[in-house]
Amino acid sequence: MRKITFPSYLYLMTFLILALHLPIVFAAEDAGTHVNQGNDYYSKGQYDQAISHYNKALEINPKHAGAYYNRGQAYLNKGQHDQAIADYNKALEIDPKFTEAYNGRGLSYAAKAEYDQALSDYNKALEINSKYAEAYYNKALVYEKLGRKEVIEAYENFIKYASDQYASLVEQTKQRIKELKEKMK
Repeated sequence: MRKITFPSYLYLMTFLILALHLPIVFAAEDAGTHVNQGNDYYSKGQYDQAISHYNKALEINPKHAGAYYNRGQAYLNKGQHDQAIADYNKALEIDPKFTEAYNGRGLSYAAKAEYDQALSDYNKALEINSKYAEAYYNKALVYEKLGRKEVIEAYENFIKYASDQYASLVEQTKQRIKELKEKMK
């Protein structure tokens, strides 16, 4: 019988450890690859293809909160709000501090005219991140639909925290605030 030397043993153990863990590493990469491919389709407005890739990512890694969120966004853009809400719920079950998922779910509730639920989600997102400009903007839209006076404050907070990518929307919002103030006189 051949005696295994320490270096040979070390190589054997390294090989076994890698052999056992590589499938996990590759599975994670595959899930990420499908999420990225889904994002490419999403950015082109090809929501069905995006959903297909998010589904594949979730088959590989059912705990991928981002894949649920992204699929929810695709469903939101298709007007399939119940499916979107279900995906946002799943993303939040995995990551309860996922502010974008609260915001997305709020958008779906607002689209269904479930304004109290929408406001609750925007407020939850803002509890987690008090500088989340999109949540302030979406909250203002709901306040405006409901005729609530808090609309101006929400729009002002959007302006305060909006990044440069929202420059055009900030200008429109400033004009809208002027109109609302004039209307409230």
